[in-house]
Amino acid sequence: FSRLSFEPRRCTFKPTAVGSTSAPMRFYARSSGSLPLTIDSVAGGGVRFPLIATTCTIGMTLQPGTACTLDETFQPSLAGVVSSAVRIEYHASDAPANSAMSMPLSGTGTAGGDAVFTNGFESTLCID
Repeated sequence: FSRLSFEPRRCTFKPTAVGSTSAPMRFYARSSGSLPLTIDSVAGGGVRFPLIATTCTIGMTLQPGTACTLDETFQPSLAGVVSSAVRIEYHASDAPANSAMSMPLSGTGTAGGDAVFTNGFESTLCID
């Protein structure tokens, strides 16, 4: 069977001041099944979670166990919580065209300056 998975499965960027950019995070899109799959499209998380670099290209075939990378940042334009997702569409011998896998992204835009948090240890949290 073919299967595409993201590592990590979801990610919450650390709070970031409106108008600034977080440090980039690297994500992996892995062919985790037993059959190869071919990438049909790659979409970053939009203007607030731009895809700044990727080795995942349209037409690329991922053999079982191999992965490509996606580097994303968080660029909030308003204060508050923002959500989006990275999405890759693919096809394989056992899957129809436009099969897809998404990885949720979220972050909080803060209103300028240094924000003060409850425990002082806020950071990017990505979950496998």
